[in-house]
Amino acid sequence: MKERLEKLLEKACACFDEAEVFYLSSESTSLRVYEGETEEFSIASTGGVSLRAKSEGKTGMAYSESLEEEHLFELIEEVKESMELSEEEEYFFAGAEYYPEVAYHLPEAVDPDIYAEKLVGLERGFYAADSRIESAYGAAFSQVRRQRMLLSGHGFTLEDAGGYCAIHGSPIAKDENGMVSGSSYDIKVDPSQLEWEAVLEEALERTLSQLGAKPVSSGKYPLLLTNTAASTLFGGFVGNFVAENIQKGRSLLKGKIGEKIASSIVEFIDDPFHETSLIPVAFDDEGVPVEALRLIQDGVLVDYLYNLKSAAKDGRTSNARGSRGISTPTRTSPHHMYMCPGNTSLEELKQQMGTGLLVTEITGYAGIDSVSGDFSVPIKGFYVENGSTVHPVNEVLIAGNFYQMMKDVQALGDALRIGSGSVLCPAMLFSSMQVSGK
Repeated sequence: MKERLEKLLEKACACFDEAEVFYLSSESTSLRVYEGETEEFSIASTGGVSLRAKSEGKTGMAYSESLEEEHLFELIEEVKESMELSEEEEYFFAGAEYYPEVAYHLPEAVDPDIYAEKLVGLERGFYAADSRIESAYGAAFSQVRRQRMLLSGHGFTLEDAGGYCAIHGSPIAKDENGMVSGSSYDIKVDPSQLEWEAVLEEALERTLSQLGAKPVSSGKYPLLLTNTAASTLFGGFVGNFVAENIQKGRSLLKGKIGEKIASSIVEFIDDPFHETSLIPVAFDDEGVPVEALRLIQDGVLVDYLYNLKSAAKDGRTSNARGSRGISTPTRTSPHHMYMCPGNTSLEELKQQMGTGLLVTEITGYAGIDSVSGDFSVPIKGFYVENGSTVHPVNEVLIAGNFYQMMKDVQALGDALRIGSGSVLCPAMLFSSMQVSGK
């Protein structure tokens, strides 16, 4: 395959001023069981090859999902045709002298029969644990495997691979007060390291602890978000740090570099080499070498996420956050964004909060306005009094503003949880937030 891509690049370089070939392949395996039987099984493969080229200031792009040589070479004519419609200037990276050394690992494809049996065992474990378990629907396994390659007419070739797998359990319990649900998951690069028993126990605990849930009275409460809840909520605002959004007026962080926009304990970093990263990468999808990027330090906004195009608009160099598919223009995305944790356990944060709400889950995204930062979202959790849990909570909304929340953070938990959102956050304590209940 690589030889075919090299031939395509060679032919393209003879036709255009600049050219590059981008290959991306992703394979996703999904399994779900119900009542001891496999209810869903799929293996989906996506990807292909795109050719991007530039001549006389015009850029063209074409792609093929087929890797057959005849189809690949047809891309050259298709790129020429697309140049006629080109309106905006695109940018090509000329290469770098140094790229970080990363130990890439493409996991072996799993045997679906083995993991179907494990899911059946997980489902049976839910039923056996407690007579109040009404359904174990939601026992699922997935694996993602990805490969990519970038061949540039500037004389460099980059390639890598990676993958991970996940399990998920979501039992439903029922008593005289109604039905409730909870869930748990685990994500690992190596499927043999998945912690099935831990998922079983946590999903059961989260489900059964919600029995008897009721709303609290509307008003302002101190709020403590677990790391998974905080990650889900803050994940809705990652785009606020993207340079294109800032340039288009879709983020209120415009012009805020060097200003204090958050509590002094808040630090945001985008680092694909961090221990919680599932797929470390040495280069972005434009071929720019990746380094850890600090976005907020001591509450001060330090940088935005840039690709080549947005960086050029601001007179900057790209900080290697370019991303794309084979059929889409280059966008901007973080590689592995997280908020630095503190050194306080969740239990200690509960004691520090005293009386308020412990939010364990954000159950809906519909009430989020990523531009203004306003949100009103449904939650699950617990009412806490004097540091002790009193009763579970449901049918409650919390409302606030992302930008104000960052300023109001009182304390941070000591742990991140892998895979809990597009940005990982520790548990977060706030002195007051609006709650709508009964």
